[in-house]
Amino acid sequence: MISAINPEKRAPYRAFVCTTRVVSSDEIYRGFLAFYDNYFNLLDIAQAINALQEEIRDDNGFCPFQVLSAENIFSETFNSNRNISGLVDNQLERLNMPRTGTTKSIMSDYLRILSKDLYDRFYNYYNFKDLY
Repeated sequence: MISAINPEKRAPYRAFVCTTRVVSSDEIYRGFLAFYDNYFNLLDIAQAINALQEEIRDDNGFCPFQVLSAENIFSETFNSNRNISGLVDNQLERLNMPRTGTTKSIMSDYLRILSKDLYDRFYNYYNFKDLY
């Protein structure tokens, strides 16, 4: 889902529940039931997430489920300060270019400029901030 962000279109969701590890079908089922037993309207999101996290919490008090907002995902995706070394290597490979220090530096600079431009141009639109 994150890789399919199209900044020229508004966010297709306001937030989504995700997990940081592989979870069992039982955990998903129990978490789904706990969440929707407490979620009736948009204002219930905190209560519903707390119920899900309480239901699936492990012995160390950790729950693999969390909520990420569309705004957060957009900001992380187009964060020009994030580690993009894998993306740089991937782009050089796709372009059939040698991976040298120079080509990596040039591609990294280009991708950072592109990310910053996309962020600056579409942040408000994607996150509906131009409407309020």
